Amino acid sequence: MKRNDPQNYKHVEICKLALEDAESFNNFKRNPNFTKILEHTTVNFGNVYIDLMGNEYNDIIQKLNWGKLKENDNMGNPKIHEYYDNINYPDEIPKTGPFNKLILQR
Repeated sequence: MKRNDPQNYKHVEICKLALEDAESFNNFKRNPNFTKILEHTTVNFGNVYIDLMGNEYNDIIQKLNWGKLKENDNMGNPKIHEYYDNINYPDEIPKTGPFNKLILQR
């Protein structure tokens, strides 16, 4: 993948369009140009992320507002998956769980 290749930035254009058009927003997480970069994690890999979150960030996990994070599942029509809950979350884990690993790394 070449860094300056315009094909690598189509997901940015999809996001811009989603901000300007309600119909585009309703389904942007299903657009192949978006899912090529984001929203493409397999269920098995998602479970690995969840394991890592529990091992590396358990103290933070207990303090997070998971209900607020779950709002991400309601935007853009993402493909959602049932992940096993091997961590003692205060609430149910968001279906877009692997995304939360990225949040915790910030």
